[in-house]
Amino acid sequence: MIVYDSRSWCGSLFHVRGTVIPHIWIPTTFIAFWCAGVYHAQLRWPEHLVGFEIEGSFVLFGHFVSFLLIFRSNNAYQRYWHSNDCLKAIQVSCRELHQQYMIYIKGALKGKDDEQKAKWKVKGTRCKTDATRYVLAFCIAFKMHSRMAFDGYMSGSIDNDTMEQVLMDRARLRGVLVEEEFEVIDSMLRVDLEGITKCADTTFAVSTEVNGRACHAILYFLLCLGRDAAMFAQQWGWLERCLNTADAHVSNMMRAFEEMDQNICTPLPLPYGHLCKILLLTFMLAFPFCINKPMNGLVISVIVPMVISLAMFGMESISMEIEDPFGDDANDFNVMRIISALESNMYETMLCRCDPAADNFMWVKAPEDYADCTQFLCLVSAQDALLEMLPACKLTPYKPLAFPDYQPKAARRRDPFSQHDRGPQTHEHLSGPRLWRQGSWSWD
Repeated sequence: MIVYDSRSWCGSLFHVRGTVIPHIWIPTTFIAFWCAGVYHAQLRWPEHLVGFEIEGSFVLFGHFVSFLLIFRSNNAYQRYWHSNDCLKAIQVSCRELHQQYMIYIKGALKGKDDEQKAKWKVKGTRCKTDATRYVLAFCIAFKMHSRMAFDGYMSGSIDNDTMEQVLMDRARLRGVLVEEEFEVIDSMLRVDLEGITKCADTTFAVSTEVNGRACHAILYFLLCLGRDAAMFAQQWGWLERCLNTADAHVSNMMRAFEEMDQNICTPLPLPYGHLCKILLLTFMLAFPFCINKPMNGLVISVIVPMVISLAMFGMESISMEIEDPFGDDANDFNVMRIISALESNMYETMLCRCDPAADNFMWVKAPEDYADCTQFLCLVSAQDALLEMLPACKLTPYKPLAFPDYQPKAARRRDPFSQHDRGPQTHEHLSGPRLWRQGSWSWD
């Protein structure tokens, strides 16, 4: 998304990147040459091309086309702000859900002796760690789905640039999921990875078959986590009646994902869009015959239609630009920036509570070609898998805002920022079976 000073009149006037000018200069120039050609034809064959008395009817036709374009742009503007509300729901629900896990999981609070407190603290920490990584995984899968929703799942292929970003999203998912979970999510992407090693390929096949998506599975993991923390872990799990609010946030996340998917995969109905373009083109081509007079001169006969075409083509171009703001165009939402803010907020929250779950995560510097992302969170136990999938990543220190002197436990055990001695790491809170598959969570 382009950030500009909306209060600066001149600053907005002379800004070109992200405006409609790059999209409409070709049709506008064509109309200018068309009007110049009609002007010279009227001078040469006035008996055939001058004297039409249909100006009143043509003006009425122009009013109809103008109102049709206005209704079109209003509909696109409503979709744009509806998409903004959808994205806002994601931000609010993810933040609140994570904070509820941080605050309302009792952990060792109700333990009667040191042994019991230590045991429950470990289980509570594991629960909070899983909640954190599932929320992060949902945000990553949300952005990855928006990259492929139309070109991939609707049209059947994605280009090489999109594929590069999808591969980095995929590696990032591996950084917050354990191996078994990642296999489930990866199988739901339905992307043909065989062509990755073929340099000549410029497009990659994506299955258009209707299937469940990665976000659905991740939200299922979150629901299982919340249910089991309430039903099978009453001693150290949820406080009373907190599960209801957590489930409401998961429901909001599901609804926001479906709204995003519907917004991308349900474009403007073809008859409506086709009629707008046909009438607009017909109006501009007929304009010099019905309105222009040869006695007005060449300049007026060209400049006036150019300005009108600039306005009308511009309205249509704006409508096409803003009705799907989840992509990677200049005026689309910067979803990656929002995800980065969520990551930082979640990490700072864990530090503010001195929660040991923060020690299960570390920061990774993103590759330079990863769009709008400089660093992201990764599980300590998954760093080797992430670096294997994305060698351009580098482990990086993170200086917290609230606690600048904080040093993660992983860094205290050994230097995680060295490019050497990256042996396998595991963490006791992330071991054990993946219990969402069993139907009940065994926390032993």
